[in-house]
Amino acid sequence: MIGDQLAAFIRRVMADTRYHQVYGARVERSSDDNTVDLVTESEALQGFGLQNVPVRPGLPNTIADPQPGARCQLAFEEGDPKKPYVSGWDDLTPGTIRLNQGTLPVARMGDSVEVFVIPVFPIEATISVVPDIPAGVPLLPGVLTMPPGLPTTLPGYIETGAPEVQG
Repeated sequence: MIGDQLAAFIRRVMADTRYHQVYGARVERSSDDNTVDLVTESEALQGFGLQNVPVRPGLPNTIADPQPGARCQLAFEEGDPKKPYVSGWDDLTPGTIRLNQGTLPVARMGDSVEVFVIPVFPIEATISVVPDIPAGVPLLPGVLTMPPGLPTTLPGYIETGAPEVQG
């Protein structure tokens, strides 16, 4: 009898714990309002309609427009079955991604971009520590040769890019 009462108490306190996990799901359809309809892969959630589930890409004002069939992670805020959301993607790219609702340019590794380099040192210089260049020989304006030991990356920012990235 006490065991039954204890079990009932624990069930009441713990409620339904299946919404405290992350599940795999596939996109069935996506909408312009950054929501998706999902088909879950877990038997624990079969039969639950998951329409208009918000997508939270992880960056503010970022919109993800996934392709049907894209695999995602489904989570529930505070374990509440009324608050499902997509928390991430298993596929390399979910489809189209727009930063700041498409107003910021984006670029992927390998994309061609224009970069403005912030000048942090003069372009015209005399460098005497580079091998095969005699000491005191000035470099041509606009030509930069990095001596050993200096970083090869320069600070700058992307000036142009696409309003969205599509995978």
